[in-house]
Amino acid sequence: MIKRIAKFVDKSLETEFDNIIQGINAIINENTTVETKNKIVTDNYTINPKDKLLLIDCTTKDILINLPQIKAFKNDILIIKKIDSTIYNATIIPYGNEKIFDNTEVTEIVVSGSGSVYQLTTDNNTWYVI
Repeated sequence: MIKRIAKFVDKSLETEFDNIIQGINAIINENTTVETKNKIVTDNYTINPKDKLLLIDCTTKDILINLPQIKAFKNDILIIKKIDSTIYNATIIPYGNEKIFDNTEVTEIVVSGSGSVYQLTTDNNTWYVI
């Protein structure tokens, strides 16, 4: 009889524990968003709408950086920094006919010089250098 009660209690606790774990996993999955943090870029790259910081390494060649469609951009600020000291550049271009505003409207931004940093944001119509 004691073995039967112990088995019942063990099974009951196991089921309760499983339910708690499932609940915790559901909460984690519901409240977790996958975010890209620092990304080192060494080749042409189309920015993921969840990217926050791109570290551009142009050690061996010029690199083209394609901005995502403005309506897909999920962050407040996108930071792009050149981390090498070579003569090669990174060129940032907007999606399709979208615009970049850097004191005046430009069709591209050339990131040259070691440590050059550009911070971009959008008003849902235009990219802005801040």
